[in-house]
Amino acid sequence: MDRDVAQYLEASGYDLRGLVKLPRVAIQVDERGQPMKLGAEVPIVAPTLAPVLCELKNVSALFEGDAVPPQFAKGPGKEYEPFFMTIERAAADFCKLTGRHELDREFERVYGILRKRPDGKDDNPLYSYLRAALRLYMSIHPVSRAEFEAVIDRLRKSAATFAIGAASRNYFETIETYVL
Repeated sequence: MDRDVAQYLEASGYDLRGLVKLPRVAIQVDERGQPMKLGAEVPIVAPTLAPVLCELKNVSALFEGDAVPPQFAKGPGKEYEPFFMTIERAAADFCKLTGRHELDREFERVYGILRKRPDGKDDNPLYSYLRAALRLYMSIHPVSRAEFEAVIDRLRKSAATFAIGAASRNYFETIETYVL
């Protein structure tokens, strides 16, 4: 957790407890409409509030505690819903706002890399947005390494489950309907 980020967002009017107005990562595109990769500074938005830039720590610096997560076999459950929602909103926003409706296999690959190298880099800008969403959530909520790994692994498995062929985009289409 990063209490400075939480205090900054609350002072800026952001509701850190609700699902509807949960802060989200803003998607940035260049003059050609191509997604820009995010670095340490992440643009944060929420309905009816002015966007803010936050410098967020690396994922590995945000691990806190030793909480053991559930199996997530039947979904995230109420306690973990905001965590999943933050990441999947970033995924859906990225695809919708950039027009890059990523394949299920690409989501599976990116989630896999994110789990293995949460502070790393990838050529696909989607990685930087999913990583930024993780960093945002982990800045305002305590998350153990085990919880992080379980959530990302569940998302990876979901993308794999939705894949019905090399060109399927079922994962994006599914999350788009319930997070946007």
